[in-house]
Amino acid sequence: MKPNDLEQELQELGRSSHDEVPELIRQRQDQVYASLAELPVPAPASRRRHGRAAWGAATAAALLIGVIGSAYVSKVMAASLKNVPIISSFYQLAGDLGLQTAEQRGLAWKPNASVTQGDVTLSVSEIAYDGKRLSLLISRDGDGFEGGLLDSHTVQDVSGTVTTYPIGAISGMDIRIDDIAIHDYAMDQRPGLMMKPTASPDTIVLELHNYGWLEEQGLRLGEAFDWSGSFKIEGVDDPFVLQAPVHINTETVRMSIDETREWNGYRFQLRQLTFSPLTTSLQTRIEGSEADPFGKDVPIRFELWDEQDTILTAIGGLGTHDEAGLGESDDELLFDRLPQASAHLTLKAFTPIVEPDGTFRTGPEGELVKRYIPELEVEIPLDRERLTRLYTP
Repeated sequence: MKPNDLEQELQELGRSSHDEVPELIRQRQDQVYASLAELPVPAPASRRRHGRAAWGAATAAALLIGVIGSAYVSKVMAASLKNVPIISSFYQLAGDLGLQTAEQRGLAWKPNASVTQGDVTLSVSEIAYDGKRLSLLISRDGDGFEGGLLDSHTVQDVSGTVTTYPIGAISGMDIRIDDIAIHDYAMDQRPGLMMKPTASPDTIVLELHNYGWLEEQGLRLGEAFDWSGSFKIEGVDDPFVLQAPVHINTETVRMSIDETREWNGYRFQLRQLTFSPLTTSLQTRIEGSEADPFGKDVPIRFELWDEQDTILTAIGGLGTHDEAGLGESDDELLFDRLPQASAHLTLKAFTPIVEPDGTFRTGPEGELVKRYIPELEVEIPLDRERLTRLYTP
């Protein structure tokens, strides 16, 4: 997928979030979506699954591996954002129903993780973990910052791409699980990593996504482990090293499903749904046609609709495909939790319309133009009673 394609999909998906997202968060997300940048990370070692490759799915918040950043904020904007208090709870984010639930039901906890260097303090304000996604609220405090934690500026010239960071921004990081660096593993053998902006430039949500195939090989997040992160803050000489113990603090409901659909040379299989009070996970497999393996030219995307015709917000996803060109793809998509227990979900597939320049066609409001594929649609019956118990405090 080309970077500009991904940017357009992120813009469209970001606008489909819940209505209760504060306007300041929407403005902040729009700034970030306007410019994508990848933070420098250690080069992966040779722990690779032979014959497989990984691709990152677009999400409403960020890239899965690599990080999104906005352009520099103006001095006027920086001054106005300086008056926004530091966000120290998931509930204040108000853009992710799952994280709101974690805060309201006491499923999130506040660790004692903070480091101060000079006038700058970096801390982990809150943590939530349901076995599928680990969310950490990272907050910055201090003076003299010239941009937000995720701000960056990327330019392209004859020598290549150059990314610079304002004073106070994250310009590098090393994330570890039980002291094992996640970037020592290939992309399809490590948890997905992303960072989300919030209403405040001084606070972000860092997430790790735990994919099903990591049970076979790779670095998987267990039921309990020690998380650590080393963050380089532009303008500060030494990195900030934060550490916190993590444990699963929710229940889950798993449904094994064996539903298949076929369309245009593709064979689609729905394998498993996993529900928690925070996250909905969907595992699928696609076998593509020989003429267009893995849908490189016309990618297939998926949405989950509840019985009230609400589209669940996409929050992450990753797929592995066969490098031999056989068109096989094992995917796992992460969505926000259901607004309420439903009797069924509907999985809808669609393809974006690809323009001659390789970008995706968008509508007058910048939304992605979708061509739905009814042949791949699946209605999935759910156990409403079990989900009601899961979602009820």
